[in-house]
Amino acid sequence: MGLVKIYWTPTGEVNALKGIDVTFPAAAVSAVVGPSGSGKSSLLRILAAMDLATAGRVTVGGVELAGLSPPRLRRVRRRLLGYVFQRPADNLIPYMDVTEQLVLAARLRGMPRRRAAGDLDELLGRLGIGDRRHHLPRQLSGGEQQRLAFARALIGDPPLVVADEPTAELDAASGQALLATVEALTARGTAFVVATHDQAVVRVADRTMYLRHGAMEAEATRPQAEASERKRLSVIDDAGRVQLPPEALKLFPGRRARIPRRAAADCAGQGHGDGAARAAGRRAERAPGRRLGRHGVPGVPLDRRQGHELPGGHPQPRVPETGRSCRHHARRPAGREPVTRGAAEARHRRHDLKR
Repeated sequence: MGLVKIYWTPTGEVNALKGIDVTFPAAAVSAVVGPSGSGKSSLLRILAAMDLATAGRVTVGGVELAGLSPPRLRRVRRRLLGYVFQRPADNLIPYMDVTEQLVLAARLRGMPRRRAAGDLDELLGRLGIGDRRHHLPRQLSGGEQQRLAFARALIGDPPLVVADEPTAELDAASGQALLATVEALTARGTAFVVATHDQAVVRVADRTMYLRHGAMEAEATRPQAEASERKRLSVIDDAGRVQLPPEALKLFPGRRARIPRRAAADCAGQGHGDGAARAAGRRAERAPGRRLGRHGVPGVPLDRRQGHELPGGHPQPRVPETGRSCRHHARRPAGREPVTRGAAEARHRRHDLKR
């Protein structure tokens, strides 16, 4: 939550991430989309415990990553995380066959041997490479290598698997087969986070996060069966900042947006206070000659001819001859007409004589 990543270079600071707030649900595919330099790689490296955030919190499988020593971070990467690189060959050990690759990954995760053997058979069957278990990586196609890479990342059921553009170097058919496999593997309960430029990945993703300039620009949910198009929502962070898409930003050439006071007061009433206060606010809106006070007190009468509001929303009358405010007259009983300036001065003189 609130992830910030700053790189220091000879030319100055580079803000790669600017307060990213996001949760990746289990048993779902989440796509991270954005142009080069938007912060995708920085976000993935932090999620995979390969880099540390400058500020913010990262929790994987109930473990807070901030402040962990290098040995504990290495243990987290082995037990709780899986990572799939863009190039298929980068994910595999060239002199180990398919079975040996998975056995090694299971041993690093601390899996019992019997459970690892059962998990290995299930994964190879789901990925469609069960008949390749004794082949070396160079004897596999690019699509088969990438499916094996996902098997290595997924064996032992880690809470999170991070993939950096896994379809970038695959042809269309191999990419579709890989995406179908990844979608089926979500049934194991693992959260998949995939950085991509491929629209095919976006179509199968349950959620899509759009990054721009290191901030969350928008978020899109996967359309339901009856929906015909995807909803794209702009994201509001905890500080109230909104990252608008470029087409929406053109609507605000002055880079300012006016929020009506009534809308802000309504939002405050809906988020705070009891039901009676909110009901009073609604009655104040309907009643003529009544409005919300300056400090949020609803339903305070305001006589536009005689006074203005005091702190707390109470009216303060004005003396007719001078137009000056007199706080003494604000305490007069209801229904009594305001006194004139001469009467007020006479009252003050009598008070001084008594003293």
